[in-house]
Order: sequence, then C-alpha cells, then structure tokens
Amino acid sequence: MQQKTGFARSSIFLVFLALTACGGGGSNPPGSTPSAPSPPTNVTAAAGNAQVTIRWDSVSGASSYDLYRATAAGVTKANYASLPGGTKRENVASPLVQTSLTNGTAYHFVVTALNSGGESAESSEVSATPSGGAGGTSPGTLDATFDGDGKVTTPIGSGADEIHALALQADGKIVVAGYAWNGSNDDFALARYNTNGTLDTTFGAGGKVVTPIGASNDQANALALQADGKMVVAGYSASGFGGSPGLNWDFALARYNTNGTLDTAFGTGGKVVTAISGCNLASCGDDVAHAVAIQSDGKIVAAGYYTDVATPLVWHIALVRYNTNGTLDTAFGSGGKVTTAVRDEDIAHAVAIQPDGKIVVAGESASLGDYSDFALVRYNANGTLDTTFGTGGKVTTANAGQDIAFALKLQQVGTETKIVVAGGTASATFLIEPAQFTLARYNANGTLDTAFGTGGKTITPIGGKDTSQAIALQADGKIVAAGYSAVSLGPDFDFAVARYNANGSQDTTFGSSGKVTTSFGTDDDRAFAVAVQADGKIVAAGYSGSSSAAGTRNFVLARYLP
Repeated sequence: MQQKTGFARSSIFLVFLALTACGGGGSNPPGSTPSAPSPPTNVTAAAGNAQVTIRWDSVSGASSYDLYRATAAGVTKANYASLPGGTKRENVASPLVQTSLTNGTAYHFVVTALNSGGESAESSEVSATPSGGAGGTSPGTLDATFDGDGKVTTPIGSGADEIHALALQADGKIVVAGYAWNGSNDDFALARYNTNGTLDTTFGAGGKVVTPIGASNDQANALALQADGKMVVAGYSASGFGGSPGLNWDFALARYNTNGTLDTAFGTGGKVVTAISGCNLASCGDDVAHAVAIQSDGKIVAAGYYTDVATPLVWHIALVRYNTNGTLDTAFGSGGKVTTAVRDEDIAHAVAIQPDGKIVVAGESASLGDYSDFALVRYNANGTLDTTFGTGGKVTTANAGQDIAFALKLQQVGTETKIVVAGGTASATFLIEPAQFTLARYNANGTLDTAFGTGGKTITPIGGKDTSQAIALQADGKIVAAGYSAVSLGPDFDFAVARYNANGSQDTTFGSSGKVTTSFGTDDDRAFAVAVQADGKIVAAGYSGSSSAAGTRNFVLARYLP
C-alpha cells in the first residue's frame, strides 16, 4: 500500500526545475562523458545439470554487462585469463545460463556493468558446482537420449502453458495433459512424445491437442489411460455467473481416442461437465477435479472439492463416478456424487482404486483459520465411507505448520496394500506453506506404518522451499517423488526429484545424496507429474517460465537415468 506523503505535485515540479538549473539530479553536464556504472549487486549462481544460471540486478545507467569465469577463486577482469578455465562473455543479460560445464567442478563468476563511460568494478564473486548433467551414467543423471540433453520444452498456446499430469502408454510413448492459453482464456491441452522426446506427429496436430470445454477457463489437472488406450482428462470448466464468465467452476472431463481426437461416444461430443455445488441468488459454488482413476470395470472416478454455496469459506471433498459412456453412475453415492466433510476446508488432490474396489483419496484438511494437515479418506465401492479405515473412514496427519498431500500411490507390501502419499510440509522458516518434501506411508487400516521413515513419515529438505507434487513406484519398491525446489529460498524454482528406498530412507545412489534439481534456464521451473518407464528411466513433467511474466510458461519434461 502506498503511503501519503503530503508532497504536492507542484512542489515536486519546482524541485525538479531547481535541480535541472543547478545541473543536479545525478545527470551529467551536456556534452560530458557519463561515469562508469556501479558494479552489479545481488549476483547469484544456481547449479544445474552441466550448467549454471547466473542472475543479477540491473544497474542504473548500464547499457550492457560482461561475465568473467574461472575454475579458481579470486576472479577479476584483470586476471581471469591467467586462471584455470578463465573466460569472458561480453554483452550478456540476466539470467545467463552457462552450459556445457563439467559436473563436479566448481565455477567462479563475477559480473561487470558497462556504458559509454567505461566498465564498473567487479561484482561480488559467486560460485556453483554443476552436477548430474546429461551424458553421464549415474542414477539421477539427465538422459542424453531424450532430445539430446535430457530435457524437452514445448510451447502450446500463446501464453501460459502448464503440464499437470503424465501417463506412459504401453508402447512407451509419453502423454501429458494440462492447459494452454488461447489468448483469452485457458483450454485443456495435451501433447504426446515419442520415446526419444520428439513430438509424436500422429497425435492431434503435430503432437498437440487443445480443447475448449466451455466458453471461459478450462483447466486439466489429471490424466488416466483406459485399458483400450483412450485418455481420460479431468479438471474444471468455468460456466459463468452474473455476467462474469470466469465464475462457477464445475467438474469437467474429456475423453480422447488414441490419435488425439475427442471420443464422441463419451458424454456430449467427448466432454462431460458436472455441477456439484449449484447456485443461489448471490453466487455459485466452485467444483474442481484434481484427480481421476479408472476402475477395473471401466468406470471413471474423479476427485477434488466442492464449495458449500451457503457458506463460501467452507469447501469439502467431492467424488463423482461415471459410467464408461460418461453418464453419472447412479449406483454411487447420491446420483453418482459423494461429498465428505473432514473439517471446514477439505480438498482431495489424489485418488486411487484398491484391488478390492475401495477408493482412497488424499489431500488436505483444515479448520477455519488453521493450518492444513494431510487428509485421507477411504470409501467402499458404493461411495459410503469405509469405517474400517481410520476414524469413520477418515485420517488426518499433522507434521508442522501447513501440510498438504498432493500425490497418492498404492504399494503392495507382502499381502497388504499400503498407501503412500507425498506432498509438502512447512519448515521453521515457512510455516504458512509447504517447504520440504514429505512422504508418509499408511497401513491398510489407516494407521501410520512405523516401518517407514520415522514413525511412518520422512521429511526431506532440498533447497529451502520445496514441495513434492507427484510420486511413482519403481518395480524394486523404491519411491520417486517429484516437485520443485527454490534456489536460495526463492523465488527461483527448479525441478526437484528425490528417490527413497522402500523403507523411506533416502536412496543415496541417486543424484546427490538422493536428490536432483534441474533448471530449464528460467527462474520458475516446476514439476507436477512423474512416471517410471518400463526400463526404469524417470520422466518428470511440468512447466518452465518466468516468475515475473506468467505468460511465458511452456510445457517441459526431463528424463533421468535410473
């Protein structure tokens, strides 16, 4: 909020005239040569895979910048050429990505600012050591057979494009789903890639599909593959209210044939929109699907939340089950829908179907004005709460501050189906938002599995402000979690992947002590989905863009060696 100073515009104008008359205000006399600028400040270096990203604040009066680099400390513009690995880059801009670096080698950098008056002194020296670059063979290294460097970037629409879900086909092709900006609002968006990371041009238009569901924002959050290879995507569509097209969100699903065309045997033209909350005279409730799963009989379960239209500050878990043709399954809950209150603010972020047909959701729950806890709910096949699970079918787990479960997988341990969830938990620094990767494993009855981690939980700090958004299980029982991590406490986020042994301990054979971070050369790179291929390679997907310009986001994927 701006403070009132009581300093009138006329006063400012008079001061400006006085400064101009006296040659003040920091300007140089007409015809004189300007002074060299000040050195750049707030210089940072963030290590990636075979690369380092250097950033600095712009300097007033500077027209360009030079970078000096060496593999020994004490770099200056005078001595860089005599130091090991000494090199100079002229006319560079922040952020600057230095690529083709040697993993495990420390690189030292200084930056200078220039104008017609000369070159500034050096900035403070920064250093970083890249690790896990493509072309290596160790677990967690980027896979150089995937688009050459282990990373793929794909623009879809004309603005912000985000991947939020990923699935692997039986033939190894990679399908991703999310949303793309069409110039006015968001639409469902999918892309399919060949195993080498190139777009599969037999899918949609050049490997991409964009689908408007309604007339306003449509965002896809989840993706599931049917046994016949068809793709079910779930999220929400805004149908509008009171003249505002972006209001009144409803569950939205679309089903696609294997070539990317809409399956017209599903819903209306391949699309289904389901309202749960309804409207009153003042407003409509919002209903958002965050997860989707396919039952063994082909029925489709979507999970998320709905807003209680009578009490807008309250929202609860919502499930909807559809028949294979997209109609509501009236044998499930009430007319195909189930809503569940755990506390006041409850959201399902993930769903899974157990081998016995029971349905498990994971997410978050909070009382009004309080922090969230991990929340799990289990339902019988007909939508009723499974009272053999937790307390009346519900389980909450507190860690510290804000705790949110974003992902869920079922893990068979002996004869028991255990439940593994992943998300984020707060740290002492960031109590109001997740700041560390957090996994928890539950027994079939909802109690924490004390054979996993510490008391059933494992918490992993990576960069300082970290959240796990997805998990995948390897054939050997190891667990892969993916999300994002802030460099130096943010706002610079990178992809983050961590691997755990079956008992919840960190797998130190993976990356650096069990962790890998990956930059795509921007300051906002976040993974929301992960999967393990049949050959053990790990694919993570999300978006890459600028934190200061949301319209620059693109679909991105990275593949790592196992």
